[in-house]
Amino acid sequence: MLCIAASFPLGTIAVIYRSRLTIDVRYRDLAALTFASTLFWQVATISMALAGCGPYSYVIPTMLQGPFETAFGFVLYRQWPTIQLRSSSENFLSIFRSSRWVMLGAAMLSLATSGDYMAVGLFTDAAMVGQYFFAFQLVSAVGTVISSGIESVLPSLLAKAGLGRAKQNAAVLEMTQIFMLLSWPLAGLVAFAAPPLIQLLWGSKWAPAAAALHVLAFCLPAWILKSVIRSLIEARGLWKQRFIFLGIYGFGGILSAAAGAATGKINIIAGAVTAFYLLFAAGLLMLLPKLTGGSSLSIVRRMLVPCCLCLLSSAIATCAALSLPSRFFALGPWIMAASYIAAVLALNATLLQSEWRASVSMLLRLRST
Repeated sequence: MLCIAASFPLGTIAVIYRSRLTIDVRYRDLAALTFASTLFWQVATISMALAGCGPYSYVIPTMLQGPFETAFGFVLYRQWPTIQLRSSSENFLSIFRSSRWVMLGAAMLSLATSGDYMAVGLFTDAAMVGQYFFAFQLVSAVGTVISSGIESVLPSLLAKAGLGRAKQNAAVLEMTQIFMLLSWPLAGLVAFAAPPLIQLLWGSKWAPAAAALHVLAFCLPAWILKSVIRSLIEARGLWKQRFIFLGIYGFGGILSAAAGAATGKINIIAGAVTAFYLLFAAGLLMLLPKLTGGSSLSIVRRMLVPCCLCLLSSAIATCAALSLPSRFFALGPWIMAASYIAAVLALNATLLQSEWRASVSMLLRLRST
């Protein structure tokens, strides 16, 4: 707990550097900082775990992320932030009044990040929590790379001076399509490719986690869609609505994890959590036309077509594995992964070629601005 508490003051200067990069529209450097920080945490956690550091493998890298990002920010700017400490009760009250919804929203986000582990721990033993944590963290590591990039860059892009509401709405819809095109195939790839890799690396030690990961992987599209909608809410300065939005997201995840944990089965926990996040994403789809003024039918089509192709590819992969002769049963997971990749590439290239071309074209335009 002391290590976690220490991570907040140690990360203060890093937050200033991140804010400065956003204000200066240095998105490439901001993305590099985010990627380097995420990579640092993953490498440090894995290294400490292999060294036998136990639970400290998760908290010490978190504590060191702030100093790492501070050093990275200093390399980018070659100067320390100027900080003038003029503390007074009036200043603190003024800051709280103007930013209370932002801070409360951050609290909800923290709750959403780790609250489900506590919920699982209330109903199950430490071994079950460890299996669930392992599966959830692997999926989260993939989602965080995309979500953190969206949440770092997209709000300031949408709030950019001169960008009218119509262009803002169009940009959100295009971004939504891009990330749905990407996230659904990615979810299937994680679902089918990760379990055999876990089996290859660790044997049967994490077999329950691998089964849970196969289900939790389909949280990825919901998490990424959440990041896009959150960016739009932040760009419009709707901080109270952001707090409510994150509160539903956080408490819903915790309650669904608790409901699944009451059964004592990790597959049901993963299914309940995934079902909630997908229902939450469906609610966001219903909200998106009101936020952007877009056509409900067009928005639903943009979201559901990649989803349906992912499900069809998953069915093809499952049938390919089930059709194997019994003597090749051990190769089933690898055949499923390879079949899924082949099917999803073929279906996307055949049925969504124009959407992919439009998405790539938009990304190239954004890169050149």
